[in-house]
Amino acid sequence: MHLFRKTLTGGWGFLVRDHQGDVVMSGAGSLSAVPDVMSSEATACAKALLSVTNLGISRILLEVDSSVLRGTPFAVNGLGSLR
Repeated sequence: MHLFRKTLTGGWGFLVRDHQGDVVMSGAGSLSAVPDVMSSEATACAKALLSVTNLGISRILLEVDSSVLRGTPFAVNGLGSLR
């Protein structure tokens, strides 16, 4: 994720891996008028979840590389946690 503060533009991306760690899908895009890193990370998570759901994948482990999301209330819920 990249966020350019002056222009408020950014980008998102994700990889979907199978149980052996092989990449089976990826996605990326740009964002305009993104207010903060959290919004960009949330977009990446939402796009990834939508993509795997459309493929019929139901067992999902969501990992993030953002230190912004780790250790926040958003990182843990009743169903699991972000790694």
